[in-house]
Amino acid sequence: MEIPEIHAMSRVDWQFFGTLTFKKERVPTADRVKLWFALARALAKWYGVYFPNLLWVLRIEQGEVTGRTHFHCLIGGLPKTAVRDAKVIKRADGTWDVNNPTCHALQAKWGRLTAEAMTDIWRPLTIGFFSFSTWH
Repeated sequence: MEIPEIHAMSRVDWQFFGTLTFKKERVPTADRVKLWFALARALAKWYGVYFPNLLWVLRIEQGEVTGRTHFHCLIGGLPKTAVRDAKVIKRADGTWDVNNPTCHALQAKWGRLTAEAMTDIWRPLTIGFFSFSTWH
């Protein structure tokens, strides 16, 4: 049986998937959420989107290996220019990555907001890096 939230989320044209981490484990949840809203508001401002019209889903979870708290998010409602310049690139070690100005700007902003971000992963979804079957 499908979870209702998954059904509703699958109907949205999501543009970005992000994983947001924290170096310090003892950051209060309220502070983590405030940092998320600061990032989301900055993103909406960059693209001239009225913040209540920005589409987003935020999920907090514990890492499987280390147990560290982190966020996963989906973002939509931005102009198409936000993902237009995304390019899939193959690294020298054979792995694949995505080069996108919005992803780089989000990563830099998160690092400035937290001052101690660990690894942040941003992916534009228009080139198939995400499946709703993984969002459980």
